[in-house]
Amino acid sequence: MITLETLREQINSLHRLKTDVQIQSEIQEIFYDLIYADQMLYVKMSSSVPAISQSTLYLYSHPGMGGEAHEYADVLQMSVYALRNGVEKIILNEGDKWISISIPFDPNF
Repeated sequence: MITLETLREQINSLHRLKTDVQIQSEIQEIFYDLIYADQMLYVKMSSSVPAISQSTLYLYSHPGMGGEAHEYADVLQMSVYALRNGVEKIILNEGDKWISISIPFDPNF
């Protein structure tokens, strides 16, 4: 598991990058680090579906930050649902050191 402090440091380090391409690449790496660490993710929900606000899906990396706990496979299914319903970006850890993850990640998507 990636600690919240480590994640905050990774997000803070984005300021040293010079181009949008470098920043987006590092944001992708942060997100992939969470996935590969088998990190439980927390999703802001509305009833039994992901809450979508202004074309945004809200995810959280640690308990107590918001949202309901879900395994990665469930988050992936929810993300597909959200994409099909107009989500254009994902906000990770809103209200803390946060990042916006643009969709699609890869320009060859």
